[in-house]
Amino acid sequence: MEERLARLIAGRQGAFRAAEARTAGYSSEEVRARLASGRWLALRRGVYVDSHLAERAVHDEVRWHLLVAEGVAAAASERLTFSHGTAVRFHGLAHLRDTGSQVHITRAKRTDIHGLIANGIDLHVAGLPSHHVMPTPLFDVTTPARTVADMARYSSPRNAIVIGCHALVRRLTTRRAVDQVVRTMTRWPGVRKARVVTELLDARAETAIESLALAIWHEQGLPHPHLQVWAYDSHGFIGIVDGAWIDRGTVYETDGLVKYRELGGDMLTREKLRQERLEQAGLQVRRLTWSELWNGGQLIAVRLKRAFDRAAVSPRPRVRLYVGHPDRSRPVHISPVDETSLTQLGFELAYDGLSTPVGLGKWAG
Repeated sequence: MEERLARLIAGRQGAFRAAEARTAGYSSEEVRARLASGRWLALRRGVYVDSHLAERAVHDEVRWHLLVAEGVAAAASERLTFSHGTAVRFHGLAHLRDTGSQVHITRAKRTDIHGLIANGIDLHVAGLPSHHVMPTPLFDVTTPARTVADMARYSSPRNAIVIGCHALVRRLTTRRAVDQVVRTMTRWPGVRKARVVTELLDARAETAIESLALAIWHEQGLPHPHLQVWAYDSHGFIGIVDGAWIDRGTVYETDGLVKYRELGGDMLTREKLRQERLEQAGLQVRRLTWSELWNGGQLIAVRLKRAFDRAAVSPRPRVRLYVGHPDRSRPVHISPVDETSLTQLGFELAYDGLSTPVGLGKWAG
């Protein structure tokens, strides 16, 4: 790529206006020659992209979507605010297929923007206070908190929870910030659903499958579990389980068979030994896969309720379980051996089956 073009599109996916090309030193003849030779491609009238960038982007759904959005922004006669699924991609948030492929724009007034609606743009009309928007050189985009709130109203609960939890895990926003945005959406379409979704968001859901599990538990009427629970037995640290219903003596892992196919022999052995230690300590252990959760939520719920029943008539688990706050993701640097460091970092001893019972912590549920 030519140096002057690289400078022009720095910080973008690659779209640029004809006027910007002329400012960068390209003559009208040079622009026409590059378009005729295929070195540049027209995204929209008067908006171009280097063909090599376009070729790479077309194989990456997120990059292509954002490149198309840039083309829309560059062609518009006014500054646009991208939202919903486009903002999800801009912020790099995990999402499910029902996010859709259309470019989304939010405006305060119901007016077309030079035929954009007819050209595959999903236009939303809603209040857009300045603190819900963040600027980029070419366009504006809704903040992470506003984006999560919009998707909680607009998308399926499963998708919205995956998006929202990822935003919390990456510390782009907080559940409180999302809740504050939702509170401003009085009588907006889907706001009741958004309130429910916001309550389910958990910064401890480190992967999309863990977030999906939260949605499934809600669908099936199961209580919200603790996530990323640190387990110790009389021999020391066992491991971090993905989820636990502490008061029901049941834990689960959301890796299942997929993870086993990826593990080497030593890792597989360690995983099996860890599960054996959890079970020997008196916990009910369930492993889950994406397919099971997505397609068989009702069956999994039945099996989990049976596990709850078994735990209710079994001896008290002989473990100590530490939990973090649902609004805080796991610290990066922490030693699993030293239990003292957990409490210093804000973890709570939610269950102690190795010494004097302490009952359930204030976050248990």
